[in-house]
Amino acid sequence: MEELSRIERIRFTLKPLRVRLFGHEIYQQMETLEDLREFMEHHVFAVYDNMSQLKALQRTLSCGNNAWTPTPYKNTMRIVNEMALEDESDEYEGEYLSHFELYRRAMQQAGAATHLVDRFLFLLQEEKDLYSALDKIGLPESVKLYLKINWEISNSGKPHAMAAAFFLGREDVVPELFHKLGGDLMFHHPHKLAIMKEYLERHTDIDKDKKNLHVQTVLEELCGEDEVKWKEAETAAKSVLDARFALWDGMLLLAV
Repeated sequence: MEELSRIERIRFTLKPLRVRLFGHEIYQQMETLEDLREFMEHHVFAVYDNMSQLKALQRTLSCGNNAWTPTPYKNTMRIVNEMALEDESDEYEGEYLSHFELYRRAMQQAGAATHLVDRFLFLLQEEKDLYSALDKIGLPESVKLYLKINWEISNSGKPHAMAAAFFLGREDVVPELFHKLGGDLMFHHPHKLAIMKEYLERHTDIDKDKKNLHVQTVLEELCGEDEVKWKEAETAAKSVLDARFALWDGMLLLAV
């Protein structure tokens, strides 16, 4: 049998975590509009964190100071810049807005509360530090833990670990995760969930071949032949998948 590539080996290692995540009980519990509202009120922090992690990777890959210098990671920089443009300045009904802002609009349309995430963003601007902001807001521990784990990766200064967390721990799983969310609810509540449906479609209508090529290009460029970097990349991706599962667990406990 042909030897697996490094990317294939990491994906093989992550497969049990992905299967566990895709089979989480939370999807069976999404029965009413109120269930989806509660989900959105927690999941919005993961939406915020997705944007935060992508921008952290973009900053780390670039010169990182006021004096610009060329990046050695030219292919990765192009891919990340294209993704950041779409995620931060996507076009929706004649205007440009981030996917986080689109999700927040979906929450408002669905009747989900936004005061906690709004307060969180205000505190982040005021404190300039995630931990200080979290100390001043009453979020569920599962949400805080999720944000802290991803914050540590985003601020590790290791682009290979950051990229693995983002591409293998998020981009690789989010389309399938979102396929499982609220299909019947979208049908029964079209006016309340029209924006949410649009948001989900933008994240599930993905060219898999292009996505896989991006993952391979990015990690091969950032890790090269350095086995330590490949191992750190795998560890980061595992951490993000475990954190997502724990976040889902926390939502279930709060719903009881």
